[in-house]
Amino acid sequence: MEYTAFLLQHVALAGVSNAIGQTCSHPFDLLKTRLQLEGIGTRHGGSPGLIGISRRIFREEGWGGFAKGWRASVLRELSYSGMRIGLYEPVKELLGGKDNRTTTLDIKIAAGVVSGATGASLCTPYDLMKVRFQSARDVEAYHALGTPHGELVRIYRKEGVRGLYRGCWPTTLRGATITCTQVPSYDHVKHTLLNYKWMSEGKPLHFVSSLIAGVVTVAVVNPIDVAKTRIMVATGRPMSFPATFMSIMRNEGPMAGYKGALSAWLRLAPHTTTTFMTLEYLRSVLGIRPI
Repeated sequence: MEYTAFLLQHVALAGVSNAIGQTCSHPFDLLKTRLQLEGIGTRHGGSPGLIGISRRIFREEGWGGFAKGWRASVLRELSYSGMRIGLYEPVKELLGGKDNRTTTLDIKIAAGVVSGATGASLCTPYDLMKVRFQSARDVEAYHALGTPHGELVRIYRKEGVRGLYRGCWPTTLRGATITCTQVPSYDHVKHTLLNYKWMSEGKPLHFVSSLIAGVVTVAVVNPIDVAKTRIMVATGRPMSFPATFMSIMRNEGPMAGYKGALSAWLRLAPHTTTTFMTLEYLRSVLGIRPI
């Protein structure tokens, strides 16, 4: 019972921190999703770029267009991200990482893979729901989605459990990859700076560590994210993740994997920074040791 409370506390704190981080960066998350859906099947000239897509959203959907899917995104962060980050430290301890200063990078990466895959696989419906809301450009189509949970019920009635877990494989792969890069990067950079006494525990250290973690994460995860987004918005029976990924590379070129990368970084940098700084603050308030 005591260990269950320990796990729930970590997941809850991570979920709240990620929800706050997502709220600060949601417009860039929406831009990333829209850019990943641009120019499907074309190598050149398929994407209007970050400025172009921003102008189009403002012209066609107004300022409210940049907030589309916010409720779905927050629900996704409370569940999906709460689990993948909240379970990181308990899993790290189970793998033998007892001391934050001396735990090796391989244990941190392994913990990120396990916690990320667990959170992503269990919470795929919330990720699917978020992508559906963000990709709905037409006003009528967006309002037809209704509430986030109403959309989940609609998908279940129409497509069953399998429909709710559409894109589960790439979502799990992305969740494992993003967690084993984002969280260990933050963890390792932070404790490297502490071990060499270049910085001391506090907000500047949290800021620098999370900023570096954001850059590393986007570089590794974006190609997987593009394929995941394509699968989740596909009509009819979607292709498998390997087939989707290879189709993108073959028809649109290798750089297609980095569609929306700038907006992904503009989203992930403040998201990661806000999330980890909030998480560290909440932990200090509750008397929990820093990450």
